[in-house]
Parts: sequence; structure tokens; C-alpha cells
Amino acid sequence: MLEDDNDFVRQALLAEMEKSFTAYRKQMFLHIGARYIDQRAIGEVNDQNYMEIFVRVFGKF
Repeated sequence: MLEDDNDFVRQALLAEMEKSFTAYRKQMFLHIGARYIDQRAIGEVNDQNYMEIFVRVFGKF
């Protein structure tokens, strides 16, 4: 039921994992994940289809 070129339907899938550990006598957090985006519209301008993978490390000091 897309009426306009700016209207779109978006589906997103996100998966994340987190692990805490000690390194160099400091508390650390490892955060890894992946995000998949699938966006469809009448006009091709708003179409998106991509996957992001990320790794983050946080430290408590």
C-alpha cells in the first residue's frame, strides 16, 4: 500500500553479543553484532539493502 515515492517498508534484523573480561587489571566489555536492513519503496531512491558488522570494546578506568 505504497502511495508515494517517499513511502517505504523497512525490515531490520539485529543480533548482538556482549562479553565482559579482565585485561591489564581493568574490567573490559566486548560488544559484537550484526545489523541487516532491507528497505523497499516505489521509487528506487529510498531502496536500501545492506548489512553492518561491528565490534566495540569498552573499558572501565
